Amino acid sequence: MVARSLAFVVFGCLASCEKLSSVEEKLVGSWEARVASDSSTIFTFEPNHTDWAVVHFHEDTWLDGTGRWHVQGSEIVYDDVKYPEVAAEVAANDPSLANRPHHYTATFDLIGADTLKLDGITLKRTKRPSKPSNPAPFSP
Repeated sequence: MVARSLAFVVFGCLASCEKLSSVEEKLVGSWEARVASDSSTIFTFEPNHTDWAVVHFHEDTWLDGTGRWHVQGSEIVYDDVKYPEVAAEVAANDPSLANRPHHYTATFDLIGADTLKLDGITLKRTKRPSKPSNPAPFSP
């Protein structure tokens, strides 16, 4: 009886796992956005619908956000986004850095094998980075 109950629990857990859509399958992996010559951001979308972003700026590299993602229509939806803590003096000078959204969307302009365009920004598929452990330069 216990074995049968356990089998039902395992089956229920497996059945409730969220399957990736064909668009989501294309997104899984790491994508680099270069908006300036001295900086880049790499977004990594995991198959379990978690995501994280690594920023390279001048000589600094830090984990800039983690959260959850999914595709809804022609948008990628970011949920439960957590950012590095912002030092009080930095927040006073740049309140937008301390008040970034925890939920937002970006519209797909293009989804290719190696190119992704979101809200007019082009990202290129890249090698998966390691998650940095050092704090953001604006953290206390």
